[in-house]
Parts: sequence; structure tokens; C-alpha cells
Amino acid sequence: MAALTTVRDVLQSYTFAFGVYKCFLNNYDGHPQVAQNAVALLLCFDQGTN
Repeated sequence: MAALTTVRDVLQSYTFAFGVYKCFLNNYDGHPQVAQNAVALLLCFDQGTN
């Protein structure tokens, strides 16, 4: 049986992703596309761990 995703899970995932995005945005001199791509890659990797 597949695990159910709760609202709390979604909010935790969003909070983590937004925090990582802000860190990457600061480290890459404000280039949002680079930060978005890096966060998207991390989230893609994370899909297999849950």
C-alpha cells in the first residue's frame, strides 16, 4: 500500500525547498534560474528516498 502524503509533508517539503532556494540564490549572485535548477535537481533526487 502506498504511503499517504499529508499536508504537513507538503509544507515541510516546500519549506525545505524554499530554504535551499534562498541559499543557492545568495551563493549564485542572484541568478534565479541557476537556483531553481539546483533546487529542482535536489527535489528530483529526494523523490526516490520517501
